[in-house]
Amino acid sequence: RCEGVKDNMEVRCGNVYLAPYKEKEDDYHFYYRARVNSITVAGTVNVFFIDYGNVVSVPIASLRVISVSMIREFPEIVKIPGLALECSLASIQPSKIRNSKGLWDEEVVN
Repeated sequence: RCEGVKDNMEVRCGNVYLAPYKEKEDDYHFYYRARVNSITVAGTVNVFFIDYGNVVSVPIASLRVISVSMIREFPEIVKIPGLALECSLASIQPSKIRNSKGLWDEEVVN
């Protein structure tokens, strides 16, 4: 239904495509709505899955363009806004009690 990206040059930061995602326990990957956050020189893109909130790096060639026919058949794919809420905390610093150097430890980061 949705064709892959034909030319790497047509991919733009901020645009929404369908990108593959696979959980470790899944046998197959599935495609989800994803916004391109950045494009690397290695031929990959960092995408933000707008309905789940995770960020991954995928090959540009694995992106799928949301086709006009898919929009006609499933108009909600472009009408429903992303379900993940992007946010950040301001003025948060690592605890000097947990780490004397003032760095985030592995337990906090993961």
